[in-house]
Amino acid sequence: MKYDFIICGCNSPEVWVKSGFFNRSGHFLKLLDADDRAASVLYLYMCESRPSLKNSYPLSRSGALGAKTKFIEFSPLFGERSRCFRNAGNCYINSQVRGFRRRGEKTIYLFFTPAGIRYAGGFGEDLSVFDAFDNWLEIPEWQDKRSALESYYGDIKKEAGLITVNTEYMKEFLETGRDNVFLIPNGWDAGIFSPGRALAAPPEFKNIPRPVCGYAGSVHSRFDLELLEYLAEHNRQASFAVAGKIWNDTREKFLKTVSANPNIYYLGEKPYGELPSYIAAFDLALILHRENELSKSMDPIKIYEYTSMKKNIIATASGKFPPFANIILASGYRAFAAAVNKYLKEPFLGGGDMNAYSWEKRLEALFDLIREKTGAAL
Repeated sequence: MKYDFIICGCNSPEVWVKSGFFNRSGHFLKLLDADDRAASVLYLYMCESRPSLKNSYPLSRSGALGAKTKFIEFSPLFGERSRCFRNAGNCYINSQVRGFRRRGEKTIYLFFTPAGIRYAGGFGEDLSVFDAFDNWLEIPEWQDKRSALESYYGDIKKEAGLITVNTEYMKEFLETGRDNVFLIPNGWDAGIFSPGRALAAPPEFKNIPRPVCGYAGSVHSRFDLELLEYLAEHNRQASFAVAGKIWNDTREKFLKTVSANPNIYYLGEKPYGELPSYIAAFDLALILHRENELSKSMDPIKIYEYTSMKKNIIATASGKFPPFANIILASGYRAFAAAVNKYLKEPFLGGGDMNAYSWEKRLEALFDLIREKTGAAL
């Protein structure tokens, strides 16, 4: 059985290509593009910030994905502009979908943004699938969109044919009573994070005293900056290195914290393909997320990446993580600082069978559910 996929998301493929980092939706899109079971793929990029409509073009133009996938950008994400503009956007989408050459036997509408429910049922699809990662109602920057998000989530529970989630928290949050909500956790990119490779430490580490506690990832509102500062003050024997993008909402405060603490080192934003070298140079890996409802809904990809690189991890007790022996949960700043001190020089405590956590396995789980819901054989 071959499928046509119409995919709706709010992440730009252009950004994926430039950074080399593919998040959950990006990995699914990239794998579907290369999978023979996907006869054709149309990606609808819901752009919040740009008001203009853009023509579609094959993603192969970027050199990152094959000619199978076609990319369309439109706006707005939350549909709060004028009715005239919304209607223009809907007409544009419909015209592009009508011109989308379907080659498969069934059509799947897969959307990664709650706002995508507005288009469910409009493509003549055989199955609509919502893939939920994180509870968007808890994102601080989007509290002004809360009413719209509540409406979208309510419609998703009533209308989506299949709902996949990355945490038990989201499974409970989106439970419908219709036996259509299933857990598919996040994964890791075996093509980038190859555990067997010998990696030299990046040159920055020559000037960083050991041992080094490291964080590889974005610094934004969910990053607990106060926890980082507390750790630096109460674990003076250690260095704390951060590699990743600083978002504007955190930039000024973060840079002030780095300047005020001589054992905190900001290494800058790194290409995704270089992260294994940085993680390999950590003596201990950290998950520094705030303990709140948003973090409970998250399944950090860093957990799988750190574990694939055989690193022990100290994480805030903010959610349910995979049953890996190398994950040490700490609730509260004092407990976290004590855990850092205890595990700084411990050998790797052991993770799980990482082959079972690859993105390829995650896609197989999704295909299994699609087959079941459409009554088709793959």
